[in-house]
Amino acid sequence: MGLGMKTFAYSLILTIAATVGGQAWAEEAQSAIMAGAPVFVETYNASDGAALAAFYTEDAALLPPGGARVNGREAIAAFWQGAMDSGLVINSLTPTEIMQSGDQAVDVGTISLSAPDGSGGMVELSAKYTVMWKQDSECV
Repeated sequence: MGLGMKTFAYSLILTIAATVGGQAWAEEAQSAIMAGAPVFVETYNASDGAALAAFYTEDAALLPPGGARVNGREAIAAFWQGAMDSGLVINSLTPTEIMQSGDQAVDVGTISLSAPDGSGGMVELSAKYTVMWKQDSECV
């Protein structure tokens, strides 16, 4: 595994902005976030960066460790497609703490990954993540 992917995989801590529907937000933001985690993993593992980027707002940002800020849905699609094409697999995404205030919430959790080891095998990794959610008042 190259140093760049190894650094990325070992220290994957991302802050991202995303949206969740208005009604779900008002009634059960925590449930919606918890239910969305496996859908995000499934979409990632389908290897379609554009489909994964649809989870993000147009003005969302990723803050990958050791890398430049990734701004906007199109750049986020390219970022995730690169990770997918490298062979990185997301095994699980587990929200462990969700803090909500007004129309925003912060989701802190853990991510389990499998990354190519450079010898034809995979290495199992675990990291932390942070997601900032904002209510999308146009969703119902």
